[in-house]
Amino acid sequence: MKSDGYLYGSHQLDEDHGVPKGRAIGGFSVGVLCIDSHYPMLPGNVVNGMTYGFPVLPEVVEGVTFKMLAAANPEVMPSIAKAGQKLVRLGVRAIVGACGSFANYQKEAAAAFGVPTFMSIMMHVPLLAASIGPNRKVGVICAVRSAITDRVLDQVSIADPDRMVLCEARDLPEFRNIVEGTGHFNSRRLEQELVGLAQNFVREHPEIGVILLQCSDLPPYAASIQQATGRPVFDMTTLVHWVHKSVVRHPFDGYC
Repeated sequence: MKSDGYLYGSHQLDEDHGVPKGRAIGGFSVGVLCIDSHYPMLPGNVVNGMTYGFPVLPEVVEGVTFKMLAAANPEVMPSIAKAGQKLVRLGVRAIVGACGSFANYQKEAAAAFGVPTFMSIMMHVPLLAASIGPNRKVGVICAVRSAITDRVLDQVSIADPDRMVLCEARDLPEFRNIVEGTGHFNSRRLEQELVGLAQNFVREHPEIGVILLQCSDLPPYAASIQQATGRPVFDMTTLVHWVHKSVVRHPFDGYC
């Protein structure tokens, strides 16, 4: 019998193992599409391998910038398709997008890749809204508010945008180093700025039941934001863990 690749520690089984020609690596459950950015990717960032307790496989979408993604430039999709299809050839079981503005290409990417595809954490908004009841809202902290367009809402199936409230990090002094790609930023100062932003956000909108970090550069500060606001905080790293656990299931141990 030939294995389908799901071994989970059973590599000593008496069976043949096969892979497609050209796959010279293995063991990556989740592929991460990212853009070529110029600033430090700290632990907690979606594309930092130390963020996870399992290996993920990043792939840079060549020639694509944040501005192009946010503008939903149609010329971007062929590059996304090429990068995602490479990840599939290398054996990933699911694909995620590192930048929240990959949401602009969710439907086309899911159709092109043939594996579960989650191009943006914004896909979680309907799920989170359903979890907190009709009188509470999802508080979305995004990089740039103008990037949350009607196209994004359609691509990720947000039918009722009134269930969320938005604030942006773009004008925070340290975050501007990320937006502008200066190659550096002060993490301690950025943490303080984001905590202050989040505290003001929930003060102005006490109806916020959960916080969602739309930008992949914000998860390093999720714990501090949660501590400061008392709200559950979701981001792309929590989604990646969820996806990984779904495509790499392990049997349950114990007794009853």
